[in-house]
Amino acid sequence: MASGPLSLPMEHLKTLLSNSATFQSWVGAADAAEALASIYMVRVDEETFTRPLAVIDIGEKYYSNIRSGGGANFFQKRGELLLMFEADVVEGSTSEEAVLNFLDNVGGCLADMEELSGTPEFLSLHEIEFDEAPTRSIDDEEPPEGDFYRVKFIVTWGL
Repeated sequence: MASGPLSLPMEHLKTLLSNSATFQSWVGAADAAEALASIYMVRVDEETFTRPLAVIDIGEKYYSNIRSGGGANFFQKRGELLLMFEADVVEGSTSEEAVLNFLDNVGGCLADMEELSGTPEFLSLHEIEFDEAPTRSIDDEEPPEGDFYRVKFIVTWGL
């Protein structure tokens, strides 16, 4: 269970993503609680897993800056998390259909997260940027673990 300033943002991003209607639909979940089963922390630990899925990891940056306001001082926190999506290519789909389907689902998840961001109970997102552009596994030189797309983002949270 997350409890500190470095782990709580990871848990909050997991909650935010699980509340994405697009993500719920994509993974076949009835609600946010069921969608949590398709979101992993750090890596996929299970030998058998089902795509689509998401993986959340700690990023490279964390800031805690003091702010002064009248008689009160407080620390304002900001940091980075990594967010990866993977989804199998639907058998029989063309290359164009496969990439557009993947990008539409990922884009829908990001849009949902942006809409929910900063509202009560959800992580406040500051910026989302590519860490690794979308790639298809069969384009890699190594033998793939199936035919799937993957994309990685850096998610900056806080103010």
